[in-house]
Amino acid sequence: MKLIGILLLAFALPAQETQPPTAPQAEQKKEEKTEAKTESPTPSAESPFSITFDLGARWISDVRGDFNTYRSMVNLGEGIRLMGMESHFQQPGAKFLDTMHLQANSWGGDPYNTTRLDLGKQGLYRFRGLYSNIAYFNFLPSFANPGPIRGAFFNQRAYDIANRITDMELELLPGGRVIPYVAYARNTGFGDGITTFVSESNEYPLRNLVRYSQDTYRGGVRVELSRFHATVEQGGLAFKDDQKVYSTERLPGNRLTPILGQALFLNADALQAYGMSGDGIFTKVLVSSNPFNWLDLNGQFLYNRSITNSNFLQSATGNFVQLAALQFYSRQFDLFSGDARMPHSNGQFSAEIRPSERLRFQSTYMTDRYDNDTRWSLAQQLAQGAANLPDVNSNGLDLLRFTYDRYESQALLDITSRIMLRGGYRAEWGRASVRRGRVSGETTPETGKLRRHVGLAGANIRLPGNISMTHDLEIARGDRTYFRTSLQNYHRYRTQVRYAIRPSVLVGANYSQMENTNPAQGVNLEFFSRAATANVQFTPAKYYSVLAEYSRTSLRSDLLYLLPHALQTERSFYRDNAHTSTLLVDVRPGGRAPVLSIGGSLFVSSGSRPVRYYQPVGRFVLPLTNRVQVYSEWRWFGLSEPFYLYQGFRNHQILTGLRLSM
Repeated sequence: MKLIGILLLAFALPAQETQPPTAPQAEQKKEEKTEAKTESPTPSAESPFSITFDLGARWISDVRGDFNTYRSMVNLGEGIRLMGMESHFQQPGAKFLDTMHLQANSWGGDPYNTTRLDLGKQGLYRFRGLYSNIAYFNFLPSFANPGPIRGAFFNQRAYDIANRITDMELELLPGGRVIPYVAYARNTGFGDGITTFVSESNEYPLRNLVRYSQDTYRGGVRVELSRFHATVEQGGLAFKDDQKVYSTERLPGNRLTPILGQALFLNADALQAYGMSGDGIFTKVLVSSNPFNWLDLNGQFLYNRSITNSNFLQSATGNFVQLAALQFYSRQFDLFSGDARMPHSNGQFSAEIRPSERLRFQSTYMTDRYDNDTRWSLAQQLAQGAANLPDVNSNGLDLLRFTYDRYESQALLDITSRIMLRGGYRAEWGRASVRRGRVSGETTPETGKLRRHVGLAGANIRLPGNISMTHDLEIARGDRTYFRTSLQNYHRYRTQVRYAIRPSVLVGANYSQMENTNPAQGVNLEFFSRAATANVQFTPAKYYSVLAEYSRTSLRSDLLYLLPHALQTERSFYRDNAHTSTLLVDVRPGGRAPVLSIGGSLFVSSGSRPVRYYQPVGRFVLPLTNRVQVYSEWRWFGLSEPFYLYQGFRNHQILTGLRLSM
């Protein structure tokens, strides 16, 4: 409510700059207006300032089912809200400020609040600002949870964090040929959650405190000429990330059985704390040119160099085990420190050549390269009772080298005014080098390569009768890739159809399909996805409209993976078949009659993790005057999962408000 009061006061101040006239002056002005009306029917100028408030209040029924799932997916609460506010000011010729636009949404307790401000003076300056306040809550009981085995539903990976983002930019001399600018952005987060204290052969869920921030400063100049545009920008950033994990009671952990005849546990004094900080500089250059009517050139270059420092402290007592040495210990203390330097450069160049009105050639080359040089040291102390075990002190150097290149070329030919065909080729290649895992026993770096060739084809077709179609096809063959689930041998097809049966009836359909395989031994990846969508927009008269959409999607993934603790190959098989539909009907009788809307959406899936989600909605808007409207809305949220019945929820919500324009 304080925010609403401040905003009302802020917008009331400009209206108070002009003092109200005295009684004689008012009579004189009244006579002048009457004479002006007699002389000319032209109305008086409108006020340069306007504002619209959307104030509402939400009531919700008790959430039936799991409240944490509701918060993770919906997270809307009760109370009064500033659902929306929009203010405009425009007065050409004003001395310092001739335009302003202020917009705010969802203030007063909702999880996502935004405020935007855009103001300026034509030819002198322009300022743009954005502020967002995001409440991120994630506590799905079925995720990272060994509890169902023992009858407890406790998530061991959870977050309840507030994120605040500020982004501001000031341009000087907008609309000119040379536009200097400066900008500043800040991103902060704080909150808590749950994570695991990992020890050999056991894990212990503990509370996790999170704090992080990043400040970014940048400035540059834009050059806008008739055939040449360029941007040169220089900036820097600084960030911090601090987390603390601690225990408040003795815990047995996730292991339910003794190991070598002893039960493992963690005492209430466990602590993990790590802090990361760093800074960096970056440079960006963007250039586009049209030296001839038949040639377009574009290029960009990005470079940044960052330095990161990290420190980690771990201290705990309990009963722990070292299986390699077949010994137990009761105390441990670890101290780790390290730093990393990562220069990163990225460049891209593209050109379009038009030798004739019907033929175009497009080519693009992109390269991305970075190195990560790190140094680290670890000091570890273990003790069993009063006796210290041998200390472990180690340090080392790590190095990551990564390169990626891509070249793509296409030809586009207008066969007729209604048919355009395109075809092309894309090549991707790269190389990565990293230190081998210690378990391998080798000291030489491990390298990975990427090589893939892709054929491209497509067509745009416009048929008589307001029918348009777009088709795209990619066929790729590769023999090397970085990751087991990366694209290697794949087919990708997309098509879109739009048909305007008449101005009031629009019909559309989309279809996409992708198949990806990796036959390498030990991987044997087979991935398939398909999506088909149909939609109808029906507006036969200004008094009502219908919008309907339906989607059918399928996904299947089959992959071999390695169990780290057993060094055995296992199969991961996942499938999902889903139906999604949306329907919205608007009835607008006109005049002061209420505008009615009814509809909703649903999602129903089957497969490895079936889900049912329903969200019907109904609303009405009642115009009281040209500037005042009353509205009300009802929504119902319902989620159920047959394999995780404890994770479902259902809830009714009613929102009522007043929309006022001034």
